[in-house]
Amino acid sequence: MKNKNNYFISVIIIGYNTKDSLLTLMKSLNNQNVVDSSLIEVVYVDDGSKDGSVKGFEKFQLKFEKKNCLS
Repeated sequence: MKNKNNYFISVIIIGYNTKDSLLTLMKSLNNQNVVDSSLIEVVYVDDGSKDGSVKGFEKFQLKFEKKNCLS
């Protein structure tokens, strides 16, 4: 049984002014074959980017249920 607060995989992305490569990475994440996407969380940690990385992360439609941004 799955607890809604437990995830089996956490993908943590750390970036600073990496908008283009971040979008490429997120497209790659969406292309992964997973059995249950609700068991995966994606966390983006941004260190004050000025290139729109945070907005890009927030707008991108990931197939995973849980997505957080820390900046």
